[in-house]
Amino acid sequence: MGLSAKAIEDIALYKLGRSRVDATDLTAVQNALSAVADDVARRYPWSFLERIVTTTTITAGDYQISLPEDFLHLRAVRLIDSDNVVSIIYPQDETEEDYNLPDLDDTGTPNKRWLYVDSGGNYKLELRPISDDSFTVKIYYLKDVSDSYLCIPNPMVLIFGVMELLGKEETMITYKNLYEAGIKEMWEGDRIDRGDEPFMHTSEETQDFNIYQGNLD
Repeated sequence: MGLSAKAIEDIALYKLGRSRVDATDLTAVQNALSAVADDVARRYPWSFLERIVTTTTITAGDYQISLPEDFLHLRAVRLIDSDNVVSIIYPQDETEEDYNLPDLDDTGTPNKRWLYVDSGGNYKLELRPISDDSFTVKIYYLKDVSDSYLCIPNPMVLIFGVMELLGKEETMITYKNLYEAGIKEMWEGDRIDRGDEPFMHTSEETQDFNIYQGNLD
């Protein structure tokens, strides 16, 4: 059994020389723990993150899809036509110099996607070519954990992160190194646990159908 939220908070408070009785100290530690958990979760497609499937529809002329507020990592996107035929929308290389999605004048069945953040800080999918028909789109993603740090399997990584953020200036580098090393060690263990299955960011045909363990459905 892992540590409770209170236990993790109390360890951080103790190491910082702060008190749970002081509401300001407790709030600072809780906010720091949430920020550290969010940073850890965004580093890799961890197997302990909750997997979500959401369904939306697009019609002729559509090419942008807003992603849910709890979106963290994209796993796969499938397109389903009126005949219930399923196809993969492959990832497009997301570096600016390689961004060569088909022109906005092109229409057809979308087969490429690009994940980006708009000016408001919201994640969106852009599909190409622009849809020329109505389709159901199934989006597979990993859920954000910014509202909970209990899913992180090694609580000491959280403590190291908090100490880097809130600790004394002369100890920040030490805790930063411990934090980074802890994340790396945790990721290596996570990869072994899930068999080092492939994640996104390549265009291999098996990728969208065999993320982590088994099928996406």
